[in-house]
Amino acid sequence: MSKSRKRPTAARHKAPARNQNDAPDIPRFRDANAAENYTKSLPRKFASTKFVCKPMLISLGVLEGVTQLFCNIGCENLLNLIAYTYELPTREFLVDSGYDNEKRKATFQLLGDRRYIDFAMINEILGLPSSNTSTVFDILPAEFNHETFRTEIIRGIFSCADRDKATFIIHSCLRIAHRILVCTVFARKEAGQVTKNELFFLWCMMQRANPPIPDFASFFFHKCAHMRSTMSDDVCIGGFVTLLARGLDIELPDEYQPVDNRNLLDECALINMHHILRRNMSSFTWYCPQGVGYLILPRPSSHKLHLP
Repeated sequence: MSKSRKRPTAARHKAPARNQNDAPDIPRFRDANAAENYTKSLPRKFASTKFVCKPMLISLGVLEGVTQLFCNIGCENLLNLIAYTYELPTREFLVDSGYDNEKRKATFQLLGDRRYIDFAMINEILGLPSSNTSTVFDILPAEFNHETFRTEIIRGIFSCADRDKATFIIHSCLRIAHRILVCTVFARKEAGQVTKNELFFLWCMMQRANPPIPDFASFFFHKCAHMRSTMSDDVCIGGFVTLLARGLDIELPDEYQPVDNRNLLDECALINMHHILRRNMSSFTWYCPQGVGYLILPRPSSHKLHLP
């Protein structure tokens, strides 16, 4: 009988201290390609995964609505996860991970420990949904029209030049939900252009009856493979790597230190990302492409999920 696993919670874990004279060991790989990928990855920068800061959701007046959106796709526990990012295990995981969508299994190495486990177990560790009919993201459902959905959430406010940017989303809850997805599921440091896959996740969240449930593990390892092949952008998956290590009882050495302590998507992070502007001590305005604050937050109706 399998051992029951506790879902990670929002408890803040103290970052371990590190003796600066102790250098971490370079991992050894069974696969020569992984060793080569590791060497190639050395110039890449690693950034903390930014997890949800619930006080931020409260201060913007969107906690109820954002929680409902993530509940709609079975990902409400994503709002509770938090972990530090550590460079060495994250780099090791990235260069030597793979997956088989048909068998629904993933393989990866963490601190020399090679694992071959089911998607379902990965999702269970993280408290995120499994789906036996997970969407292959190269072929999205026919009923999803990204251009139509994009138009619905823009409502004609911005010009064509601005319509692909993250700041085009005018609904408070959808805009914050997108920012959370970018920082966690899509493992991007900056929002930039809103992709078709990101629109698909938002569309799933807005479906009232039987919304599609994207399989997190399937998408996560698909994202890792893409990230490994591009070898360009900052790596932002480390928080999930730490959570997986914790769930699999793989202990990180005490001498490891986080890449930084900024692992929360809070008001300061949103301001630095040019997502919101502080209006006064208790309210904010949205940042829009023209640099004008056009919506004051919080607002009493911001928790409602119908589009404005």
